[in-house]
Amino acid sequence: MADPEGSTETAIRLLIVGKAKSGKSTAANTILGTEKFTVHAGKQQKTRACLLESEERYGRTIE
Repeated sequence: MADPEGSTETAIRLLIVGKAKSGKSTAANTILGTEKFTVHAGKQQKTRACLLESEERYGRTIE
């Protein structure tokens, strides 16, 4: 959210959407540079709720 005082927000906020088993968790882990989201093998989708993680990379927060 923007700071009314004019603060320079450096966070990058991403929303990753897609079909089941399309690699959303893998993509998010690649972007964050660490395994924050569990990647499931098999035919059943496992992530049933919206998840939020963040990581500091290159001096910026990615959320």
